[in-house]
Amino acid sequence: MAWKIALILSLAIAAIFVLAAGRPTTFQVQRSIIIQASPQKIFALLDDFHNWSRWAPQDKEDPTMRRTFSGAASGPGAISEWTSSGSAGTGRMTITQSTAQNNFRSGGFR
Repeated sequence: MAWKIALILSLAIAAIFVLAAGRPTTFQVQRSIIIQASPQKIFALLDDFHNWSRWAPQDKEDPTMRRTFSGAASGPGAISEWTSSGSAGTGRMTITQSTAQNNFRSGGFR
């Protein structure tokens, strides 16, 4: 009886491995949204780390988060560092390249 259970369990595990081997090794998650604002307004919110507290979810969800800024005021060379005892943890971002573009699709900024 024990050997039947071991055989069934082994077949089930083998089936899982066979199914997993047939799946792609990578996947992509993509979301989109239409923002009813001018590209210039959105670019200003993204290009200047000082504006991130106005819209970034992690800044709103974590009252313990503290940001510091260095480097350029905005655009390439701007640096934002943060510390948090919540889910945002500790990190650093640097804007290495920044270009304002007018990319439109179906009336929205892309």
